[in-house]
Amino acid sequence: MKNTDKEVRDVIENLQAVKELDTKEYETIMHRTKKFDELDKLISRLKEISESFNNNPDDL
Repeated sequence: MKNTDKEVRDVIENLQAVKELDTKEYETIMHRTKKFDELDKLISRLKEISESFNNNPDDL
């Protein structure tokens, strides 16, 4: 019986370790996604400025 208890504990520990890694990976992905969203906004804004400059160079 003791071997089975230890095996169960080992499985639980392994599952907890996997969960921690998955959580960290998820957080990393979400952080990168947020940064990509911020970059997309900046790119859009730069395109707007560029178009404005091309259409009305005297406005800048």
